[in-house]
Amino acid sequence: MNPKNNRHWPQSGLAFGALLLLCVSVQGFEPKEVQADIDHLLAGLGRKVNLEERIERVAQHGTNAVPLLIERYGQSDPEQRWLLAACLCQLPTVGSLDLLRSILRSHEDQRASSQVIRRFPLEYEDQITMILVDLLRVARLSFDAEERLRKMIARKPSRAGDLVSAMDLADKSMTGKNWSIGEILADVSGYKHTWCCFGPPGTDWGAWQRDFWTKWWIRNKDKEPFDWLAETLQSDLKNGSRQAEALQVLGSLKDPRSAAFLLEALDSESERVRYWAVIGLKRLDGSLDPTGYRWETFQKEQAPVISQLKQKFSNQEHNPNRAQPRAAPSDGPATPQGNPNVLGQGRP
Repeated sequence: MNPKNNRHWPQSGLAFGALLLLCVSVQGFEPKEVQADIDHLLAGLGRKVNLEERIERVAQHGTNAVPLLIERYGQSDPEQRWLLAACLCQLPTVGSLDLLRSILRSHEDQRASSQVIRRFPLEYEDQITMILVDLLRVARLSFDAEERLRKMIARKPSRAGDLVSAMDLADKSMTGKNWSIGEILADVSGYKHTWCCFGPPGTDWGAWQRDFWTKWWIRNKDKEPFDWLAETLQSDLKNGSRQAEALQVLGSLKDPRSAAFLLEALDSESERVRYWAVIGLKRLDGSLDPTGYRWETFQKEQAPVISQLKQKFSNQEHNPNRAQPRAAPSDGPATPQGNPNVLGQGRP
């Protein structure tokens, strides 16, 4: 190995050897064929070729290719490692998963780390929940970590509780670790831009944020995302921003039970709320254009469009089992309408 190329290699030589031993035996296959396909993959960097096809070609060798990929990862320059990491994400073994987690923990190779965040095998993603929480505070990787955690919660809602538990008792910052976690929870629950932070000077914001989401999880730990959003919609009926954010997420679920909430929102005083209600109903009936529905188009035609949607969805036969709007919980948090410290108010 070239020492120059291994300054960022996250494992010692001893640990690297252990990784190789953890992988499956390479007996019964032709290493030269794997090496040739790895060379072919790396040769595509910077060229107009389909790298995904070359990654797939390496992955087709199966888990027997893992030891060679791990070895090559340690020998390669940082700009090449992301391709090898992408291959390893398709070949989960004890050894490959161990290396992928170490890449995330060290996060010294930004592009390789980003690929691992995006591609880490779904069936093992519980292994990286807390690692991703730590990466929320790493500027270059925070966006990818946020996106993956949101998708992970959608696949397994109980992970929201793991994020609540990860909040730091010692965090006192308005935009610290607890806020970063809270932003993900706000996104999946419909509280985005309307949950934090407002209060008197001197407020211990870290504790306030942890308390907010702990109480939310106590109310919602046995529920599903649809119910989270239904609660948010009813938590502050005068807060148009919160209503719009919750409807945006609710509509994206394409759950027939959302029809009653979306229909009710068509009569909102807030144009933004009506806009997201229209989009949600268009998703349900399949009439939403793949390119979306522009705000300017909605403003021009909202009266006839709303009338048509009301006529269509008011028919109980269209969805006889749809959920009905429910009263807000007595302890549901409210946000003052128009508070200057609440982000996102007044935008579509």
